[in-house]
Amino acid sequence: MSRRNKTCAIVTSFNDSAALGRCVEALVPQLDIVVVVDNKSEPEHRRALAALEAFEKVLLHWAPENLGIGAAMNIGLAAAEAKGANWVLLMDQDSIAAPDMIATMLEAATRFPDAAFSPTISGIGSRPAATDPIEVTYAITSGNLIPVAGLRKIGGLDEGLFIDGVDFDLSLRLRRAGYRIFQVPQAHMVHSLGDGSSFGGFLGRFYTNHSPLRRYYMARNLVHNVRRHALVFPIFCGKLIVVSAISFLSILRFGPRRQASAVMMLHGFADGIRGKTGPYFRS
Repeated sequence: MSRRNKTCAIVTSFNDSAALGRCVEALVPQLDIVVVVDNKSEPEHRRALAALEAFEKVLLHWAPENLGIGAAMNIGLAAAEAKGANWVLLMDQDSIAAPDMIATMLEAATRFPDAAFSPTISGIGSRPAATDPIEVTYAITSGNLIPVAGLRKIGGLDEGLFIDGVDFDLSLRLRRAGYRIFQVPQAHMVHSLGDGSSFGGFLGRFYTNHSPLRRYYMARNLVHNVRRHALVFPIFCGKLIVVSAISFLSILRFGPRRQASAVMMLHGFADGIRGKTGPYFRS
C-alpha cells in the first residue's frame, strides 16, 4: 500500500472478544494498521484479546475505564497519526468487512477528493445493482473511511456523547467542514444494528431491542444533535425528530422493559436540555 493510501482501522472493543476477533481478522489483510481500543472489558475478554497481539499489524490500547465510543476512537486516531496514516477506518467490534471493502472505497476516493466513504451494509455475498458512489447525508460510524485531515479539522469525535448519535454528529460536522459523504455500493460490510423485531404493523418496523440505559443516550443525544445542527441542517434534524419519536413510541408499545425505558428516556431528554454529557453515572 502506498504512502498516499496508508490506512489505519480503529476498532472499539467491549465485552465481546469473539466478535472482535472476527472483525480484526477480516481487516488485517486489507490495511497497514489495526488499533484496538478496549473500553475496560471483563478480564476473560481481555485475556482473549491479548492473543491479537500475534498479528504484527495490531496495536492494543487498554482503557482504564469505559470511555465511550468517541473517546476510544480519538485514542485510536492519535495512534494512527503517530504511525503516519492518512486514512482511518472506524469500526465497531460486531462489523465484518468484505475482503475488498477498503480497496473499493479507496478507489472511490481517487474520484472524489475531500470526502468520507461508507460501505453497503448487507450480506457479503450479495452486490447491489448500483456501481457509482452515492452521496448521502450521513453514515453510521462503523465502516466509515475518513481522511485523517478531515477528522483533525473538526476536532475528532465528540467524546461527550459517549454512545448513540455519535454518527449523526460526526457526519454533520464533516459536512459543515466542507467534506462530502459517499456510500460505495460495491463495498460491503456485515453489521448488526441492534436486535430487530418480529412485530408487525407500522410501529413494529421501527423497533430495535436495546437496554433502558441505551434509551437514555438515544434521547439525550437527540437533543444535543438537534440543538447543535438544526440551524444548518433543519430538514435532516426535522426528519431525525420524527423518526426518533416513532421509534420511542415503538419502544413503549413493544419493549420488554417499557416502564424502565420510558423513565430513562425522560431522564435523557431532561439531561439533554440541561446540556449534560458523558456517561450516565457521572454527576
